[in-house]
Amino acid sequence: MSAELGHLPVLWAEDHLRRLRGTRLERLIKAKRHSLGLEFALLQSCAPALESTLEEYLWARGVVSSRAYALQIDGRPERCLVPWADLLNHGGQGGTAVHYAFSAAATGDGCFLMRSGEAGAPAHQEVRQSYGAKKSNASLLLDYGFALVPPHAGGGAGAAGEAEATLLVRLPGRADGAGGAAAEGEGD
Repeated sequence: MSAELGHLPVLWAEDHLRRLRGTRLERLIKAKRHSLGLEFALLQSCAPALESTLEEYLWARGVVSSRAYALQIDGRPERCLVPWADLLNHGGQGGTAVHYAFSAAATGDGCFLMRSGEAGAPAHQEVRQSYGAKKSNASLLLDYGFALVPPHAGGGAGAAGEAEATLLVRLPGRADGAGGAAAEGEGD
């Protein structure tokens, strides 16, 4: 995973933000930075021995908020970084798109599984996921560091003609499926 997260607006340098002076986007970025600053202050008050800077926290928070998936593990929802799954682009509309719902009983062998659409993903077709069909460009930019041009080009997943793709990742030490995590695609 790259240490560089400069595509996330909360991590933009001040000279980049100055270019946005007076815009709605500047206000949204400042509001999100303020909220994350309060979150960091609360965390520090609960863990005074924590030796971390706000910038380090913003980086870590950016990694989790832009790349993590919600998985049911041992019956509890947990946010997890899933290798390769975070590399999928947002999209749909005639491409191969991934939808998922999480269920510990989906595979029974401690695997993360994503599926979508109709059977048969064409060779050399990009596999994509939906970050949320109704997300605005402002939300996509703030949360994931990109915007669609034109807005909603590629749209949300779920378009007719999408093909199926499966990604299977085994959790280390969980081959027996005891408390393993699994997901099977049914929706976003």
